Amino acid sequence: MEDKVKKVVKELLAKLEGEGVGGVHAWFSGMPHVLVRREADRRYKVLMWREGVALEIEVDEEGNAEHVYVKTAFS
Repeated sequence: MEDKVKKVVKELLAKLEGEGVGGVHAWFSGMPHVLVRREADRRYKVLMWREGVALEIEVDEEGNAEHVYVKTAFS
């Protein structure tokens, strides 16, 4: 399970820097902090944050991002 979660997180970071995820592009200056929580419906919530910017990404059990929420310390 741990390897699958790490793979999903690495893929999400690559997609954010490339084609984007849900219309969101992100480039972190260094590795962001990451928290992954498994939901009751077999989905995941991935929270990534660094220096006042946080992304909450809902991921299905196959690792596909479904929704992306952006939060900043400035808003």
